[in-house]
Amino acid sequence: MESTIPPMIIPMWLTGFDQLMPLGRAFPYNYLPRPGAELSVTFGNPMPPDFIHQGLLSTTYMVTEAQNSTVEQSRSRVTNMIQEAVENLGRSVSGKLLYSPRQKMY
Repeated sequence: MESTIPPMIIPMWLTGFDQLMPLGRAFPYNYLPRPGAELSVTFGNPMPPDFIHQGLLSTTYMVTEAQNSTVEQSRSRVTNMIQEAVENLGRSVSGKLLYSPRQKMY
């Protein structure tokens, strides 16, 4: 948030890593990668700096106690924008395997 030049943010989606080192395996297998796991790393389109700048427009950079909630709101807004971009990339890669944001996992 304090950067004078906005960073380039590139969404990234990883798949298969939960199969590479699954939890709950017995010793010594819990320390070894599982052979044959299919991994995928997908990079999305960079998010335009103007897109992030819009999320920070209301931010005041001199943080006082009264202004702290404004800074927190801006950080939350930018974090949500980035999370949405990553989730959209994940849905384009994983399709129906990825839960929708409102769907509960049981």
